[in-house]
Amino acid sequence: MPPILLKCISGVTFLFSKDVNEQAVKHYNTLIDSLLAAGIEPLVTIYHWDLPQNLEDKYEGWLSREIERDFANYARICFERFGDRVKKWITINEPWTSCFMGYVLGIFAPGRCSDRSRCLQGNSSIEGSAFAWIHFHSLSMAAFIFVGYIAAHNMLNAHAAVVEVYRQEFQPQQGGVIGITLNHDWAEPLTQSDEDIEAADIRNEFAMGWYYRFFIIL
Repeated sequence: MPPILLKCISGVTFLFSKDVNEQAVKHYNTLIDSLLAAGIEPLVTIYHWDLPQNLEDKYEGWLSREIERDFANYARICFERFGDRVKKWITINEPWTSCFMGYVLGIFAPGRCSDRSRCLQGNSSIEGSAFAWIHFHSLSMAAFIFVGYIAAHNMLNAHAAVVEVYRQEFQPQQGGVIGITLNHDWAEPLTQSDEDIEAADIRNEFAMGWYYRFFIIL
């Protein structure tokens, strides 16, 4: 049977703190056991864009390096409670989307951007994902604006911290695998000119290269 996604964080967001909600753990234990009994292999996504509000209030969430420690501790509890049956883990779902929509456009949580008509706070030029784009209808062209990396940088470091925890503390006994979900809208050159080919390559590198190359090195 194909694996089915579970969003571990959606019901266990308190695991970022010192207290564990045992009712939520019971819920996921029941769900995992039910899936396995039905012949369905669970594949757990630890973070899917729903950061606990208390961490946003405490230190601005993904804009702080503190998130790396808390995220690793949260994942450790997931591994401890569910890793005997869950053998496939995803740390973060689509970090580019989360950062770009949340910190550049401000239309996803936490709703930060430079446009004060839409966002009360934020700075799209330093907080968001690898690039933004503006389509100039009057010029019939697209231009790329390279913006900041803070939230995405911290997500990548948090991913690395969780992978290290799993590989060192749990993988030898549990025998599972761990990874991340990346998304990318692939760019093709408009023509075969050197300029268009280079433009497409730059767009792909800034949109996704700095994510997947990180994992090749890791």
